Amino acid sequence: MRQRTRVAWPLLRPHIGLRPPFSPNGHSGAPWLGENIGQSATAPVDPYANRPDALCPSSSPLRHYNIVVIMLPVQLTSSGTVDPNGMIFSLAQDKTAFLSGAKHAEPLAIRGNIGGCIAVTPASEQRDARVFGEHAKVNLHIHHVQFDTRASDGVITGMSYEQSVRPYQAEDPQLALDARVGDTSVKVTGAAKFHPGAFIGVGLGTESIEILKIGSIDTQTNTITFDPAFRNGVIGGG
Repeated sequence: MRQRTRVAWPLLRPHIGLRPPFSPNGHSGAPWLGENIGQSATAPVDPYANRPDALCPSSSPLRHYNIVVIMLPVQLTSSGTVDPNGMIFSLAQDKTAFLSGAKHAEPLAIRGNIGGCIAVTPASEQRDARVFGEHAKVNLHIHHVQFDTRASDGVITGMSYEQSVRPYQAEDPQLALDARVGDTSVKVTGAAKFHPGAFIGVGLGTESIEILKIGSIDTQTNTITFDPAFRNGVIGGG
């Protein structure tokens, strides 16, 4: 009889002074519990298959929130005091309106219903030169919902996976060409940092972000091939 087991908590050692690794399985927010209750096996040995105690029931509606951290002047007081290096969390679809001044900076509320599931993809457009310590990182913690302490709690210290993000414009290669629905590859400004089997976000900072698994890499042409293909297509972004 083959036994299905999941990683124990904590799995990692303390990573003092070092950046911890991101969680596996597409940088999932639930590497310990598993994402979906009763999900089918994806490999001969799959510790997350057919689990009754994962995060999201199969019958629950799923809401996606693509969130971008942006910097813009934010008014602090009614008398007009402004922080020129203000920062807000914005839905990707509202980013342009905030940056242009068409919408005023306001707190972001993520909403869900009892029994529903929420999937959040964060990205950052902070600028190192304008934050304390000149090294921008940002993360999220959501109260009053069930989450996986290993990777959706917002923790970035101790023995947890990395749960904060660096500005993608400073940290990552950018798209050289837009990706269309059904495309299996994309050309980037540099592919040296990636490796086959890793999951990456394509279209960071946009509403059309997709999380895809790298199948192969051509470092001569900076082309990354994915499996499966793009579902939505990506225009712009990282």
